[in-house]
Amino acid sequence: MACALLVDLDGVLRHWPRDESDNNRVTGLDPEVVRAALFEPNLLNRAVVGTITDEEWHVEAAAQLRAVHGIECAAALLEARAYPGVVDFDVLEVLRGARQVMPVCLLTNATTRLGDHLTALGLLEEFDRVFNSSELRVAKPDPGIFERVCADLQMHPSDVVFIDDSESHVKAALTFGMRAHVFSTSRELRDALARESILS
Repeated sequence: MACALLVDLDGVLRHWPRDESDNNRVTGLDPEVVRAALFEPNLLNRAVVGTITDEEWHVEAAAQLRAVHGIECAAALLEARAYPGVVDFDVLEVLRGARQVMPVCLLTNATTRLGDHLTALGLLEEFDRVFNSSELRVAKPDPGIFERVCADLQMHPSDVVFIDDSESHVKAALTFGMRAHVFSTSRELRDALARESILS
């Protein structure tokens, strides 16, 4: 039987409505253009492994947008940093049920802003541990992050069930030896945890 449940944040427990996200708060630019700048792979990776802070991430994206499109949006992007997204309370209910029988921990590729967002969403007390890639200095799907988490929990990979909406992250966890499932809906999450004998 599993000894701990490890879950992702974005795409599982937290979502970003398009009408509230960073890239829709910047006027004068196509939201997809803003998104492309924010999530440029090299820049995003530096943010989620803690090489740069969340503020530096947004400042660099704004500078790139200004250089290419001639529109100053740094203030708008920095202001948008405060928006924490929205919680999927159906998923939270499932996780609360699982927490009655074992530790439930968060493992997320996140920036230095994570703590502020978890506080704003009221989620800090919902997890036994929070593992943030920007603090660990390694991000999913690098096996090093799973190794760090298992060592910290003092558990063998096979004792941990991992839930993520990214197929590549789940595949990496399975390769590392964890029991892992791709998240799609709260109902399927409940079913997956029932198959793992975590929920009845």
